[in-house]
Amino acid sequence: MGMSTECQATGLDTADIERLRQALDQADDRLHETTLGGFQVRGRDEHGRLLLCHGAGAGHDSVFLTRLRQRLAAGIQVVAVEFGYMARIRREGRRRPPPKSIRW
Repeated sequence: MGMSTECQATGLDTADIERLRQALDQADDRLHETTLGGFQVRGRDEHGRLLLCHGAGAGHDSVFLTRLRQRLAAGIQVVAVEFGYMARIRREGRRRPPPKSIRW
């Protein structure tokens, strides 16, 4: 299964998929927005790629996660994913709790 098919299965649109491809190539640590949230890519995919997600208390701009990304990127490519609720907090400048998980 190719990246396009996998990304579409997650709800990313065509523009998001292209944005992800370009970000993986550039790896410039800039924040990229998607329909599902944001992401940053740092380092090169020479030895592997790590998908790094933040916790509920702090986003990727926290000192700890910023330093962790920098250090990990010395050997692998780090893709830091920002969940939609944290992107909303960043845009609005207001703290909010994460959404409640769905119970079945």
